[in-house]
Formats: sequence, C-alpha cells, structure tokens
Amino acid sequence: RPVVVPRYQDASARNPVLAYNLVWLLSFVLNGLAMHALLRRYAVSDLAAFGGSLVFTFSYYKMLHAHGHLPLIWTWLLPLSLLALHRWNDRPTLARALSWALAVLLQALTSWYLAVIVAVVSIATTMALALRWRTDWPRRCAHVAAAALVIGACVWPFAREYRHLRTSAVSEAAANSADLAGYLVPPEHTWIGQRRRR
Repeated sequence: RPVVVPRYQDASARNPVLAYNLVWLLSFVLNGLAMHALLRRYAVSDLAAFGGSLVFTFSYYKMLHAHGHLPLIWTWLLPLSLLALHRWNDRPTLARALSWALAVLLQALTSWYLAVIVAVVSIATTMALALRWRTDWPRRCAHVAAAALVIGACVWPFAREYRHLRTSAVSEAAANSADLAGYLVPPEHTWIGQRRRR
C-alpha cells in the first residue's frame, strides 16, 4: 500500500538536506543572539557584547565542527542556561529555576559532549553564586534540588545505557581524551599553529 504524504506537509519535512541546512544556519543566529543576551548583562555597551558574541559564534571550535557535526555547534542553550541561572539568582522563583533546568536539559540532550560542558558550567556557576547568598538559603537550595531532579529524571533514560560500557571502550575514550598540551598548544589548522610548526 503506498504511503500518502499529506498535502499540507511543508518542503523541509520532505527534504532532509533543506532541513539540515536550515538548522545549521539557525544555529549560528541563535548562538549569537543567546551569547549577546548573556554578555549584555555585564558588558558596558551593545558593541562590546556584540563582539563577544561573534567570538563565541565563530570560534575555532565551531568552525572546526561546522562542516558536519550539527549537535556540536548547537550550543546556544549554553549561554541561555547561564542567563536563566543568573535571572533566577536575581529573583529566585520556582518557574525561573525550571526554565534554567529546561535550558540545561535541552543542551544536555543535544550531545553528550555538551552535556558534560553544561553540567560543569552549571555546577561551577551555581557554587560561585551560592557563596554570595545571604538570605533564602532553604528556598534556593530547594529550587536547585528541584531543577537537578527534573534534569536527572529526563536524562537518565538516555544515560543509563552507558552504565555497562566495556573496559575497552573506557580505555579508548581515555586514550583519545585531551591532555594538558591539547588545551595549551594552538591547533595546527590555526594561523598561530602554522607559525609554531615553522
């Protein structure tokens, strides 16, 4: 029996190449807007925030992965999660805590690499903000616990499959992980890296 495609279905739903390219283009726009919104809280001007958002949007990491790793450039939820966390810290309500949790959750489900990054950034920022809490400790801690519970409950069905990794897979991941030089030495594809090789 032939499959009948509804007439109202748009072109992107029937064209995965178009859908991919639209999401690819949208990722750069959203990366720039989200980082600009975060930086505008602290930058002295829109121009400074715009410059910082360009650095984030077109960083070496993004350009390295932009050719085919769509989940690794879909990072706009990272600055958005930090913005939501700071807004919750300004006025702690459960709704703001859950909006922060939603941004973290969606970023974590994009890629396990980004899940680790957003987890580290969220935990470090929350701990830094907690050092300045003067009042509402019980309520703030309850909000953070509720956010963590929502994130954990939604991520666990995907993460539990990795509990039984073979020893070879763990050793392979350790062998391919970055060492100190990987963070400090410029990549060979950058102009600084090219000058270092000469």
